[in-house]
Amino acid sequence: MNSIMQFGYAECRKSRRALLQSGAAAMAAMALPNMAHAADAAAVPAARPADPVAVLAPPEKMTKFRAAATGLMAPEGPKAMADGTVLVGEMERGTLSRVMPNGEVKVIANLLGSPNGTAVGPDNAAYVTNNGGAQYHQEGDLLVSNGVQPKPPMGAIQRVDLATGHFTTLYSVTDGMNGANDIAFDKWGTFWFTDPVTGSLWWAKPNGTQIVNMAPVPSANGIAFAPDWKTLYVVSSQFGKVMSVTVNGPGEIDRRADGTPIVNVVADFPGTRFDSMGMEADGTLVVGTLFTGCLTLITPQGKLRDKIYLPDTFITNITWGGKDLKTAYATMTRAGKLAAIDWPRPGLKIANY
Repeated sequence: MNSIMQFGYAECRKSRRALLQSGAAAMAAMALPNMAHAADAAAVPAARPADPVAVLAPPEKMTKFRAAATGLMAPEGPKAMADGTVLVGEMERGTLSRVMPNGEVKVIANLLGSPNGTAVGPDNAAYVTNNGGAQYHQEGDLLVSNGVQPKPPMGAIQRVDLATGHFTTLYSVTDGMNGANDIAFDKWGTFWFTDPVTGSLWWAKPNGTQIVNMAPVPSANGIAFAPDWKTLYVVSSQFGKVMSVTVNGPGEIDRRADGTPIVNVVADFPGTRFDSMGMEADGTLVVGTLFTGCLTLITPQGKLRDKIYLPDTFITNITWGGKDLKTAYATMTRAGKLAAIDWPRPGLKIANY
């Protein structure tokens, strides 16, 4: 059953500590069976892969950038807006915030938990995937995740009125999802999101009336549509893979005769820990990459195109803004910065930009 809840700003601030104490982001450790390039992504339980060692690239490999914002509390899910601002979720602070062109950060709404991914719907409201309660601690100038917590998170999908900050929770754990991570709207005005805790790709209506678990994707994380709006890419984070499904309509994907979803392996980079991603206009995937502190560029054929290094080992997500969509904004989650990068090619104009 759909669960719709409303909170005022004061209630959010009062309740956030209790929600954070209820648990933090725990990722389901699921393994992929042996696959060819277009095989089923059914999951079986397995031990979680060990985290790679976090090592920054040498200074000569670092990409030039300017800090569009500093002092952010574990930023994720950036969304560049046509007015020159950038929406960003601050996972540690529990807010959806707006970065102004002058670097000022304004809180739009206190959402409880940890807002993780952001998209703008046809109604010009923000739709936020909230992983429910990621927790961090300070190590010098960096915010470091506390890792797996005793209890799983209480994930949610939330709609935020960008003018007033008022929000509603459209879907929650009572609908079967948990630990929502990233989100993308399709050309029909419905949205798709990932859930690493259940290891699934989901689809839902933005009015809060229907939500469907579409396909298994172990450690599902980043999500992005290709320029054709038919190919939907999904990151399998802990396994260094990029998966895809073919979307035929709202809540419709390619399936076998027995109804099982067809999930393809597009790219496989063993030992890599991918996070969220964006899409260039030419179809190149740009994937935030943890521990190595870079953006990994992958062709639609699954080949490595380039790596863009930044001085943070948790580069989590990317968006493009500006008139020509050639200013990339990447979240430096541990350093608490939003990096602005002059990008050589335009980003894809996504739905509801």
